[in-house]
Amino acid sequence: MNENDARDQGYKLPRWVIAILIISLSLNVATYFRVDSLKQEIRNTQNDISTLSGSINGSVSSSMSQINEMLKKESSLITEFKYEFGEYKDKRIDLLLNVKPKVYTAGDKLYFSYKTDNERPALIEAQSLDNINFESKINVSILDNIDIDLIIDNGASRKTEKLESIYRPAEKFTARLSANPLGGSMTYNKEKSALMISYGFELFDAGTDMNEYILSDVKLSIVVNDKKIATEPIPNVGEHYYSIQLKDYRIPCKIGDQVDIYITARDNKGFDYSSLVESWKLEENGAIGQGDKMMEMGRVEIR
Repeated sequence: MNENDARDQGYKLPRWVIAILIISLSLNVATYFRVDSLKQEIRNTQNDISTLSGSINGSVSSSMSQINEMLKKESSLITEFKYEFGEYKDKRIDLLLNVKPKVYTAGDKLYFSYKTDNERPALIEAQSLDNINFESKINVSILDNIDIDLIIDNGASRKTEKLESIYRPAEKFTARLSANPLGGSMTYNKEKSALMISYGFELFDAGTDMNEYILSDVKLSIVVNDKKIATEPIPNVGEHYYSIQLKDYRIPCKIGDQVDIYITARDNKGFDYSSLVESWKLEENGAIGQGDKMMEMGRVEIR
């Protein structure tokens, strides 16, 4: 055996060492996959716990709501309250009120207390023919929200209960219109101190029986810094559809100004409609940014 052969034999591992290394490596790989599997099981268990917790919370919340509703009914002064809309004229409407108290003692007086957005609180006595159903009629602005309470006065004390908050009835008795921008282009001309726009706008029926309503005086209103500077008539180009396309239209304004575009209209019942369709702000670098009234866009105001 020469020196090189002896050196080569010196680097060879015994077979039993190789076998141990292979077994150790196999165990490490198996352990890794086992640990990874355990991690996945833990994650699944956490997800299950989270889902179960959400379900329990939902059930508890639902149960608490039902309990609160039951307690509210139990402590209520009434068994039933209902109202109906009556005749309306000149932007005012009759509201027919009916309440059934749980307990009525001869001599008790029942009142409806009501308040609207723009009128002072008022009180009206409820009348009954059978001492079971107590009724009254009030006349309120069709444009206001209405809060109604019940007051039971036995001469020695008064009990009060909130009955209803009614959203402005105008929404039920006016046209449901949709006003929208159709888009286009706009640039600010610094030399002319003007915003130049080529832009489209539309107004159309959004679901009511428009045969009941006749629109007139449909206009586009241009407002700069809350001051109306121009109006443009919007033509009727289809059944209950109004549209206008402005081309190279000049709006006098300067850097820092707020420019708002409205569509306005009036119907044959005397209601006025107004909707903000665009809101721009002229920035220092001449760019056209979003106006301060962007959050009001799409809402149709009725007056």
